[in-house]
Amino acid sequence: MKKFKSIVSLLLVAVLICLSGVTAFAEEYDELLDAKINELSELCEEAFFAFGTYGSLFYDFDPGTIFPNFLTVVDRKELANAHYEAAALCGSYYYGEKYVHYVEVDLEAVIEKYNNLYEVLHNVVIDRIEVEELVAICEKESNDDCYYDEELWNGFQAEITQAKELLADESIVDQRVTTAFYELMYQYNLLCTYNNTLCDVDNDGTMSIMDATYVQRYLVGLETINFSQLMILPADKINDISILQATYIQRYLADPKYFHDPIISDGLFGNLEKTDINSEDFLYDSIKYNPIYYNFNF
Repeated sequence: MKKFKSIVSLLLVAVLICLSGVTAFAEEYDELLDAKINELSELCEEAFFAFGTYGSLFYDFDPGTIFPNFLTVVDRKELANAHYEAAALCGSYYYGEKYVHYVEVDLEAVIEKYNNLYEVLHNVVIDRIEVEELVAICEKESNDDCYYDEELWNGFQAEITQAKELLADESIVDQRVTTAFYELMYQYNLLCTYNNTLCDVDNDGTMSIMDATYVQRYLVGLETINFSQLMILPADKINDISILQATYIQRYLADPKYFHDPIISDGLFGNLEKTDINSEDFLYDSIKYNPIYYNFNF
């Protein structure tokens, strides 16, 4: 009888060990699934904010709003299909059976949809019109009083020239167009982030009453405003500049503690590497970090 009890005890221990193993495996599986779903949802949002395919999983936008300013792609259908299938898994995971496009979710399917969307997204071909419009924006910039240093300005001009050479060859309708757009966009962003001191429009390294005077002189036609100055005022477009910016500077100088640090480290300034197509941190939706590009008026 004692031997029988011992055997039963050993069997119970074995069962408990097996159950513990199963539980541990299940926990690891759930953690891995959650991590992969998060990666997939981030990829879906990148596709949405760059190209507007399918929709956002987390944000609602009113029809007709300026933001987001989606880029046009040559084969929208392929990207939209890959995005839809990936988003259906994410939505099902996050919202359950109440999700309108509910499907069964498992790790294998998540990995498969991630790989598919990643491949399609990283082979996307942007329409040539996007490069044309970006070139038009960039050609409106000037370097009055040598505001930008020579190396940065010459690099910017060289990138414009390369983009125009590509556009001159109408047979180029492949990924070289995508590369040309983002390489010019990066040079454009380098100009926009040239100065990171809030409201330092005279570029002397600090916010002062001279900056308020500069804004006032601009408003009466005695000064110009470039991309960098527009970014630090801050204003999303030229038409947003008003006496309010000059008043802001005056109020800051009267009580600096009331305002945040004048050194800008967020937005485009904090995400510049994500706009560089040759960087490991690059994201296709990094255009969203530049409010001037989104709100530019020809």
